[in-house]
Amino acid sequence: VIVFDDSRDIVDAARQAMAFFAHESCGKCFPCRIGTQRLLERLSGDGPGELDAWRREISDVGEVLELSACGLGVAAGFVSDSLLRNFPEQVAEFRG
Repeated sequence: VIVFDDSRDIVDAARQAMAFFAHESCGKCFPCRIGTQRLLERLSGDGPGELDAWRREISDVGEVLELSACGLGVAAGFVSDSLLRNFPEQVAEFRG
């Protein structure tokens, strides 16, 4: 559990967390090796321009991360899931 006040840019916090997961991935399993990199790219602003397509892609990659061989990859998916589920306004503003 990470706690922030409302002044924190939650998308940037998610990007920083994903940068950690991408860096720490051992690279042995495909879901974690590729998934953390794709989520980091998306949280850095890359990806589909349309908000719904971007959300679907983030969600899909998060689901694939559930197939990771270890807890690191599985936990990485929690970041994107939590972001989409709990902070839809901030996501819309980020992609706006």
